[in-house]
Amino acid sequence: NDATNRFVLAAVLQLPVGRGDLVGANMSRTMNAIVGGWQLTSLITFQTGQPLPISMSNSQLADGNQRANVTCSVKGQSLTTGISIHHAAQNQQPYINSSCFADPGDQQPGNAPRYFSNLRSDGIHNFDVSLERIYKLSERGTQIEVHADCFNCLNKERFGIPGFGYGDPSNFGLITGTAGGALPRNMQLGARFQF
Repeated sequence: NDATNRFVLAAVLQLPVGRGDLVGANMSRTMNAIVGGWQLTSLITFQTGQPLPISMSNSQLADGNQRANVTCSVKGQSLTTGISIHHAAQNQQPYINSSCFADPGDQQPGNAPRYFSNLRSDGIHNFDVSLERIYKLSERGTQIEVHADCFNCLNKERFGIPGFGYGDPSNFGLITGTAGGALPRNMQLGARFQF
């Protein structure tokens, strides 16, 4: 149940705006309190999808999970219909090629592997960003942290797994929703008082 590739980058950038900085070096203290001293942080995540299983929607195996028989080349790209997972989800078209599978019959386990390494769910493409400023109120550590956060800023959808129960013509290969935990763009403002 692997995710073959995963890339995460976290970056913090102190914006060069404010008194003594590159932009606004001579600005007033009041203006500096508003626009100076901000920092930008980001978290970028890219991950490939997880491998998919193909089972039977109506198992005829008395003990265990029955898998479908594979009739196409597992090494080739023929296990999918040839369209992207996003196109399949948006247009309600099958992503998995149903003609590559067959019913193994009564009390036959089926020859499909547990997971197909070249048949994967939608991956993660996420970009979070935060703009924050800390106002120090005293020498003893009293401060206020103000921040504006944007999660999934590019509003990249992440679709759920396609129906993988062979033998269900109304669901097999179709993607009917988003992945669990995948949220649309979400923005928030916050403040934290520390004393």
